[in-house]
Amino acid sequence: MRGGNIVLPSSNKNWYVVGHGKLPTDIPTAKFLDIVLIGLEIDPNTDLIVNAYCTLYTPLARNMIRKMMIGYNISSQAEEIIKQIETRFHAASQRAIIVAFKNACINYSKAKQKQLNK
Repeated sequence: MRGGNIVLPSSNKNWYVVGHGKLPTDIPTAKFLDIVLIGLEIDPNTDLIVNAYCTLYTPLARNMIRKMMIGYNISSQAEEIIKQIETRFHAASQRAIIVAFKNACINYSKAKQKQLNK
């Protein structure tokens, strides 16, 4: 199941990847944070995002982002996640969230390639 309060089964073999994006300086959150981080727990065998976290200030915003990512395949459904953020998350931090997610995708891809080259 995707999103919601459901966390997909976790494994001690899952990977943790992080991406970051710079927040606009003219928003209230910028008083506390310069960047937003997206942390993803991913099953490397299926590429499914099994848990997600972001450093947005409010719990509601963090939960919304989390629900948009859990259950999706980071390798084949990244664009779908980005479209959801663009469609459903209407806040000044939207662009920073997308940049952070794209950065996490790149970091995951690099880690995956590194494993394949071993």
